[in-house]
Amino acid sequence: MGDVQTYNALKEGGNPVSYAVNVIKSQRWPGAVTVSKVGKFTNIYIGYGIKRGDPIFNPTEPPEVQKDPEETP
Repeated sequence: MGDVQTYNALKEGGNPVSYAVNVIKSQRWPGAVTVSKVGKFTNIYIGYGIKRGDPIFNPTEPPEVQKDPEETP
């Protein structure tokens, strides 16, 4: 992504410089992205923690609370 053109940098001693950025998106975890440029990278995840293709987790309702036992005389 970004500018993939290679430039001659005068400050770098004439070495070619690229301003391109690599972006990797996960196919398994929607919302997971890695961005890298010139050996530096960062990861970010913004999502619900559900893998793509997995059924959505819906927990069952807990059972009713038991009644107090009868008092013995």
